[in-house]
Amino acid sequence: SGRGVYGAANAIAGTTYGVYGTHSSPSGFAVYAAGRLKATGRTYLGAPATAPADADLNAGSVSLWLDETNNALKVRVKYRGGTLRTGSIALL
Repeated sequence: SGRGVYGAANAIAGTTYGVYGTHSSPSGFAVYAAGRLKATGRTYLGAPATAPADADLNAGSVSLWLDETNNALKVRVKYRGGTLRTGSIALL
């Protein structure tokens, strides 16, 4: 057992972050995990309003975005062989 990075935000009020990352490169990541990722408790995931560019998806990856006009959560996947597929989840 062990931790590569450990962060704690011990304030009892306000918005706090145990670990916070940013990036400036359009092809960069604020946080990157090569391997399994686990989150416990209430989890929030921000979703943009537009689809990703096909070139931005790596093989074996998934991207989500909100289609507010059609009340849908859109999903774009790129299979390991390079095939791209898009699906829609209706939000009622």
